[in-house]
Amino acid sequence: MKGKLILLSRAVYAMAWFLIAPAVPGMLVRFGLPSSFAAEAVSSFFVATGLFQIPSAAVASKVGAKVAYSLGLVVIGISEIALGVSSSPLQVMVFYFLTGAGASLFFSSAGGTLSRLNPGEEQKAMGAYNALFSFGGTAGLALGYLEAELGFSPVAIVVGVTTALLGVLNLASHYPNFEVEISGKGVRDVLPLSVMTSGVWGIYYLVSELFPTYVFVSYGVSPKESSLIASLMTLASGIGGAAAIALRMNLASLDKVVSLSVIGTLPALMIYSSSLWSVGLFVLGFFNELAITAIYAYVLNVSGSKSGTLGLAAVNSGEILGGVALFALAGADISQSFALAVLVSLVELFLLVPYARVRSLRS
Repeated sequence: MKGKLILLSRAVYAMAWFLIAPAVPGMLVRFGLPSSFAAEAVSSFFVATGLFQIPSAAVASKVGAKVAYSLGLVVIGISEIALGVSSSPLQVMVFYFLTGAGASLFFSSAGGTLSRLNPGEEQKAMGAYNALFSFGGTAGLALGYLEAELGFSPVAIVVGVTTALLGVLNLASHYPNFEVEISGKGVRDVLPLSVMTSGVWGIYYLVSELFPTYVFVSYGVSPKESSLIASLMTLASGIGGAAAIALRMNLASLDKVVSLSVIGTLPALMIYSSSLWSVGLFVLGFFNELAITAIYAYVLNVSGSKSGTLGLAAVNSGEILGGVALFALAGADISQSFALAVLVSLVELFLLVPYARVRSLRS
C-alpha cells in the first residue's frame, strides 16, 4: 500500500487524542477540580476538531492536501509541547483546543490523499488508516504508565516534538500535493449519515477518554493501571482496522454501517462491571472500528475521489460535534454517562434504519 509516511504520521497523530486521558486524574488532584473537568478538557479538543473540519477542507482546496495535513501535524506538535508545560486548567483547555484545530487540518486531507494514492482500494486504505490510528491511540494511553513515572510534561513534549518533525518530513515527501475539490457532490448524503452515526463515534471516545477518570472516581483504580486497561480497546480497534483490510466483503453499504454500529455501541454497558472491563473494551473497540471504516468507505464512494477530502471532513465534523453532546452528559454525571450515551446512540441509529431503506430504494 502506498502512503506509508502518512500511516506512520496517523499513528503519532493519534497520540494527541489520547495522551491527556491518563493525566486528567492527576490534574484533578493538582488543581483541586471536580471530575467534570475531565469531560470539559476533552470537549475543548473535540469542539475545535469538529468546528474546523470543513474550514480545513477549504484551506486544503487553496494550498493542496499535502500542505494542509503537514501544517496540521506542526500545529499539533507545537500545541502538545505547550500542553506539556501548562500551569493552569485554562491553559490546558486552550492548548488542547489548538491541538484539536491542528487535528482537523490533518484528518481529511491525509485520508483523502491516502485514498487517492490507492485508487480502487479505498476500503483497504481506510482500514489501514483507522488501524494505525488505533495502534497510535493504544500507545498514547499506554504512555500513561510513563506519565505516572516521569510526569506528564516530558512525555507530552517528546510526543509534540516528534509530531512536528513528522509534519516537516511529510511536507518534504514525494507525495503529490493533490488538488482538493470543494463541491456539494455527496455532501447531502454525508451530512445525515454523520448526525445519525455521531453516537457511534462518540461512545468510543467517551469510553476511551473518560475510562481512567471513571474508574479512578468510582473504584479508586490508579491512572497507571486504568490507562493500560483502556488501551485494550484501542488495541482491539487496530485489529478491527486490520480485519477491514483482510475482509473480502464490501463494507461500504448503509446496511453494514447500521449493523456494525449497533454491535460497536452496546458493549459500552459492560463498563459497569469490573469483571467485564477487558471483554467489553475489546469487543467495543473491534466492532466500533469496523463501523467507522464502513462509514468512511461509504463516504468516499458517494463523494468521489476529488471530493473525498470534503466528504470525510463533513462526516467527521457531524460525528464529532454530535459526539460532544455525549461529553456534556458525562459532565453532568460521569457515573451514568455511559448508559445514557448508549441510549442516545441507539436512538440515532434507529433513525438511520429507515434512511438506509429509502436510500436503497432510490439506488
